[in-house]
Amino acid sequence: MRRKTIIANWKMNKTNDEAAHYIKELRHKVHSVHDRDIVVCPSFVSIITAFDCARGSNIQIGAQDIHYAKSGAFTGEISCQMIAEFCSHVIVGHSERRAMGEKDEDVNRKAKAALAEGLIPIICIGETAEQRKNKRTMQALRTQLEKGLHGIHETEKLIIAYEPVWAISGGHAQHQPASAEAAEKEHKHIRSLIELMYPGFGKKVKIIYGGSVKPENSKDFLSKPDIDGCLVGNASLDVDLFARIVHS
Repeated sequence: MRRKTIIANWKMNKTNDEAAHYIKELRHKVHSVHDRDIVVCPSFVSIITAFDCARGSNIQIGAQDIHYAKSGAFTGEISCQMIAEFCSHVIVGHSERRAMGEKDEDVNRKAKAALAEGLIPIICIGETAEQRKNKRTMQALRTQLEKGLHGIHETEKLIIAYEPVWAISGGHAQHQPASAEAAEKEHKHIRSLIELMYPGFGKKVKIIYGGSVKPENSKDFLSKPDIDGCLVGNASLDVDLFARIVHS
């Protein structure tokens, strides 16, 4: 049975002091949760602080992105080796990174680099509003999966995060949250695509949903058999809201 995973993506938010306070509060609020994985992804400058505050708890720490190279002349970048001591997971291919020019090939290289360092890559895929309107959702998801997973053989050690770009608020009012039923349908489709690529693995791969997840809808998402967890954005910035989602 696939274990549920709830992930907080803080994006570019919270100072070190705020991160420390949040993790200490979250420890208290979710200490009794043992049937699912809890991962918090702070900014790079707060990873060590979050790790220290989460030490000995049921909270794991992840990163929001990495560079695929181990080291080199990449000003402003962070390698997997730099975070592997503190992180268990790393997000790659988030729609906000893709919007800034990240390609499927970049996502693939980052996922391979993460796996090589023992990290669990959270590979984000999803269609834009334009692709959805033009009925190109299936094509977009297939391309992202084929290119993103190319040459990866440790498929049991990764997570796929389906985040339809049109359903992500991102701080904007113009978005349309997906229903749990619609999300479940896409998760089934993604699972079938992965089964075609990796026979026998479709039922094993962990696929989580990210798209304006809140306490009001998280239980519906998590109740679906093909949705194995949630990638939470804005709602994860409030420790009370995120804890409620964890307990959904």
